[in-house]
Amino acid sequence: MAAAEGPGQWGDRWIGTQRIAAALLALVDALHPWRIYLLVPSPMRAEGATGHFLIVIDDEAPLPCWDGNLALATLGRLDLPAAVTVLCMGDFRSALQVDGSIAQRMVEEGELLFAARSPWKDGEVRLKA
Repeated sequence: MAAAEGPGQWGDRWIGTQRIAAALLALVDALHPWRIYLLVPSPMRAEGATGHFLIVIDDEAPLPCWDGNLALATLGRLDLPAAVTVLCMGDFRSALQVDGSIAQRMVEEGELLFAARSPWKDGEVRLKA
């Protein structure tokens, strides 16, 4: 049997989940899905942060730093303190080559919530859950 949770903890979790979902939708809207490969809300949190979002974008995006600033501004409008890491797909693939199990671990732990653009040649959009 799971440990008993105190009153209000489920409500706090529900509110936190709603805020993360709102942040994901706002980021997708602001950054345009055809340029995003994936968004990952990570349980690792900076002090005072609600979450940490990893955004992997198209290598051909003109200004990755601009995308990072736009992501932070979007989260700021939602009054959601969060850390944001923006990587280009090439850098993300390099990280995968160093530790090939990272994507599998993200899927298994439920961290990989949204893959908006397919890296495959056929152009089909594939969503991961």
